[in-house]
Amino acid sequence: MTESNILAGAKEIAAYFFGDAGKWQRVIDLNRRHRPPYRFPMFYLGATLCARKSEIDAWIAAREAANNNAPASREQAA
Repeated sequence: MTESNILAGAKEIAAYFFGDAGKWQRVIDLNRRHRPPYRFPMFYLGATLCARKSEIDAWIAAREAANNNAPASREQAA
């Protein structure tokens, strides 16, 4: 049986993203607070919050790439 790329429910998303299903409220918060283009890649199937593992990984890579131009410390930023 092949593993699905779809995570169904905030607890599954939290387990994949944070490594702890108990942080499901943070997933809900990510969905509410951020706006495009920084919005966490989630969508609804009916009333169930879902995400694709591949899209989460791509979102993380994009955030990392954006932060490569950021100063490494506060002293460098000043």
